[in-house]
Amino acid sequence: MIGNKTRRLMASGAAALLLAAGGVLAGAAPASAAYSDCPHGRACFFSDWNGTGSWGSAPGCGTYYLGQWAGTVSSIKTHGNAIRLLDGKNNSVGYVPAWTSTNLSAAENDKAQWIWVIC
Repeated sequence: MIGNKTRRLMASGAAALLLAAGGVLAGAAPASAAYSDCPHGRACFFSDWNGTGSWGSAPGCGTYYLGQWAGTVSSIKTHGNAIRLLDGKNNSVGYVPAWTSTNLSAAENDKAQWIWVIC
């Protein structure tokens, strides 16, 4: 039988492994999103074109699994860093330069599983 202390150690170890491998993004969908909702210094992604629909953001440099937005990203806003969008096999499916608000192309739309904030 596993004790509570062992369970806590296992849980904290799993969390550390997840963060080392790349975080998972979470968030809530607002009633109406806009590019202006993107906090300064973050890279934000939106489920619909023109910065609308549900949205989330990467908290900083690194690679993050898009979670509920995996396969649904249609537009991006970047602040100071460029981002690369990756599919489930770690292949690049898109690139957005720093200081850009844009819709993804037909080839990039709804393909990303991961976001890499390049620093």
